This record gives sequence, structure tokens and C-alpha cells, in this order.
Amino acid sequence: MLLLGVTSNAYAATTVDEKNLFQVSRRGKSLWCLNSSKAPVPGFVKKQKSKFLFTSEAESLKSKLAGLKKDRSKKGKQKLKALKEFMAEGVQLCSTGMDLSPHGEALSYDESQHLLRRAGFGGTPAEIQGAMTRGLTATVNSLLSPISTPVLDQEVSGLYDGDPENEYEWISSDGLRMISLTYMLKSPNQLKEKMALFLQDYFPVSERKLGWRMEFMKEYQQLLRAHALGNFRTMIKKLLASGMSVLSFDEKLSTVGRTNNCFARHVLEDVLLGLGNFSDSDVSESARGLAGWVTAYDPTVESEIVYFATSLADRGPKTLFAGTPYQSVTSTSGEAFLDFLLDTHPEVARRFVRELYRYFVKVDPAEKTLGSLVALLKSSNYDVAPVLRKILLSKSFFNTTVMKRGVKTPAEFALGVLRTTGLPYPTNELNYRIQEMGMRLFDNPIPSGWGDDDYWLNDQWVMHRAGFIHDVVNYGTWKDDFYSLMYLLPPAPVDSTRFLTQMTDLFDVDLSIEDQGHMNFYLNYLRNWDDTDEPWLFDPRHKDNTETKIRGTLYILLQHNSYQAD
Repeated sequence: MLLLGVTSNAYAATTVDEKNLFQVSRRGKSLWCLNSSKAPVPGFVKKQKSKFLFTSEAESLKSKLAGLKKDRSKKGKQKLKALKEFMAEGVQLCSTGMDLSPHGEALSYDESQHLLRRAGFGGTPAEIQGAMTRGLTATVNSLLSPISTPVLDQEVSGLYDGDPENEYEWISSDGLRMISLTYMLKSPNQLKEKMALFLQDYFPVSERKLGWRMEFMKEYQQLLRAHALGNFRTMIKKLLASGMSVLSFDEKLSTVGRTNNCFARHVLEDVLLGLGNFSDSDVSESARGLAGWVTAYDPTVESEIVYFATSLADRGPKTLFAGTPYQSVTSTSGEAFLDFLLDTHPEVARRFVRELYRYFVKVDPAEKTLGSLVALLKSSNYDVAPVLRKILLSKSFFNTTVMKRGVKTPAEFALGVLRTTGLPYPTNELNYRIQEMGMRLFDNPIPSGWGDDDYWLNDQWVMHRAGFIHDVVNYGTWKDDFYSLMYLLPPAPVDSTRFLTQMTDLFDVDLSIEDQGHMNFYLNYLRNWDDTDEPWLFDPRHKDNTETKIRGTLYILLQHNSYQAD
């Protein structure tokens, strides 16, 4: 791809090498960054006929900047301020994709919240304070060192909806979703559960192809959690050879002499390489290398199983990536063929590291950063933990431009509400509500997985988020098991300002001065039956009114756009 540098309104004579560009996201638009010897330059890539032109944002806006400096009007000053902020944010955001230097040990309250939100599903107040006390390195080491959870394992064992003597017969998909949500909500191993959710999107599958064979979905769920913080090479082979992957893409119909390209294209495009890194010939040859997985009934477990039949595999030579520096010939098949792909094409490791960085930092890594992390992955024999540690300890991860840059997925949003507040909510209802918000675990809507950020802002799905909040904050008020929220009040003396400050800090909600005024009015007035407002000083001694105000405050704050941000 040819990229030409552009300064001001004239094309520069020099050619910008594509490898010196990396992409980030800002305000819903793609922003490209050019690595330079001094600092990364933000800009935009525009297609002009068959060429792609890199427009240097900082340079192209200089003329506008100069013109606005001469404009002394109020409107001109506002535009000048906005333009300076726009340019500064672009440079800072581009820098975020490059800086892997250590952040430092001390964590502020906001940084602790950010770490536990991105590396888990939100921290409780005690966990946030604990991270601040321990420091960054000890907290990250703890996140990367999962502990056994026998009590929680016993709790989820009753969610399969099955006969204890033969649980495979009655496993339900919703029961398995409830198990995953229970682990995400209650497990102390938050990073492990967050990585399992990431891998579910990285290795997208569909339950719709399974029919009644839910044992394969159970196997897939267990593989995700078992390898979440483990070895990338092992993870790839286990997940792609699982019954869930094989059946989702009809690979059981692929044998020597009668191959199925669907699974091979999925492996190359959606998992290992991504578009633009393989040809149709590579798909056909990969289909031969991946042929041989079949299903059969196993009477010992009274269920169908998936296994690799060597007699049905294609042992002939296969030429891949012809005409590229990675052209190779192999006679391997099955898992050995997956090893071949991993060792032959560098984009396999690069794509995984790039997606991992994007998932946790919310921007793309610069080429230098990507190369450093890929080298770390390979030097650790493809163990994921060292790469995660490097990312979570870096300045890029804590850069203010990436904090709350994305949109929480329905699972992150709902679980964050429950973990932060400690409010009770039935797991079956939680599963149903998250599906209403657009996220059905183990059933990705498109082969490439769920979308990012704006994908979740569908009007109907956003309304279901509000419905979920209403249910959570009012859960139990119409039942005998009434659940008081008075524990959310700050220590005495309590007034509306102190209470509001504690709530906005707890949920990391950014209220404008005007919004703070509206909230204080809400807390200090009662609405009469005739829609008039009666002054009422926020006072916990009036328990019924205070309970109502606490629930109302949660209902308002948890719908705020800054709470929806990740």
C-alpha cells in the first residue's frame, strides 16, 4: 500500500512506509499515527483512487490555528481552544500506543478503579483500597496468580440443570451461561475471568450449530477458563480442536478428498491471521491440513465426542503463502498443522498481541511496541502472562486519554453494577438481562465476534440497560426480603453533598456543575402527589425517604454516560 505524506495543503515528496503507521480510535473515528524520531504524529489516511494518503493532522491544522489566533471574538477563542485540545489529544493518544515504560508503584483511587475495571469486572470499595495499599506490581502479580475456589466451584456445580449422576444428559446452554456469569461476578480471579471473556470473542463460536449437544459447549467453557492465563500455543490448538469450534463451522464434514473450506477460512481470517494475510489458495491448502476431525457416539459417557481420525486426514504436501517470504510446504495435519501455521507466519502472534493490547488499552500498539510484546511472547515460549504483566504495568495502560475511552459490554456493565454495590440479583435474571442488552454468551452474532464500543449503543439495548438498573436498585422492595441500601451512606455527619460525592467516586461518574446542582435539588426535595416539590433536608434519620433517595440516585448515576464508559 502506497502512503504519501501530506503537509498543509501540498503533497510532500517523501513516501510514508505503511509499517511506520499504526491505528487508534478517537471519538468514533479512525486515527492513524506516524512514528517519528521525536514524537508520533497523528493524522488521517484517505483513499484517493488506488493510493492511500496520510494527512499529517498537526501540520494540516496549522493554518487554521494561525487564522484563529488572529480572531479575537469569543467564538474564535472557543474554536481556538477546541482546536488546541483536539491536536494535543491526538498527539497524546498516539503516544499511548508506544509507551511500555513502567507506570510506577503508587496508584491513585481513579487508577485503581481503572485497573480493576479493565483487568476484571470492577472492584469493590475494599478491593480498590487494597490495590492502592499494595501498589501496582503486587496488585498485578495477584491478578496474574489465580487461586483455587472450591466453595465457588461447588456453588456453580448445581447450575448445569442436570442429573448429578449423569450431568451430560441435561446440560442447558443457559445453565452454562449462568456458570460463567457466577464466576465473573464472585471469583477472586478477576483477570482470569476477563481473559476468558476476551478469548470467547477471539475464538467466536455459535451454539446454534450444537443442537442438543451441550457437552461441547461445557468443554469449550472449561477450556476458556483453563487456558485464559496460560500458553497461547496450547490455547489455540485446544480451542480450535474443541467440539464447539468443529461443529460451529461444520468441520466434521471435512475429510481427505472432500475438504470443507468454511472452517479453514474461519481459522485464517477470524482467529490466526486476519484479512489481507492469506489467499484463497491458502484457504484450500489449510482445509486439507485441518481435515480429519469427526464426531462419534461414545457409550462410556453416553454422549457424542469429537476426535481426530488420522485415517481421514490429508497427509499429502501442502504449499502455503506462495509468493510471500513465508512460503512453506508441509505434510502435517490436525494439531501439528496448527503448529506449522503458528511457526510459519509471524502474523499469528502479532494479531493475538495486537488484539490483546487493544482489548486492555483501547488503542492499537505502535509497530515498535507490537514488536517488543511479540518478542516477549515468543521468548516466554508463548506464555500469555508476561505480556499481560508488561501491558498492565505500563504508562500506556494508565494514560488518561485511554481511561474510559471505550463502551462497557453488557456483561462488563451489569457485573460492574453488582460487584461495586454488592446488591443481590438472581443469576438467571442476570443472564436474561445481559441477553436483552445484546450479548448472548457462547453465541457470537457474527463470525468475527462481537463489535466494539458503538456496537453496544443500539437504542433498544441501551433502554434495556436502564431497565436492568431499575430492577437491580429496586430488587426486593416488593418482596419480603427487602434489601436496605443504607450501607452506601458515608460516615456521619451525612448531608446530600457528602453522599453525592461518595456515590460519584464509588461509580467513577463525572458530573458537571449543573448536574451536581440538579442532583442536590433531587436529594433535598420530595415530590408531592400533585407534582409540586416540597423542601426536605437529606437526613438518614428518615429511613424510608432516604432509602428512596438512595435508590433514585443509583438509578440516575448508573445511566450516566461516564458510567457506561470503560
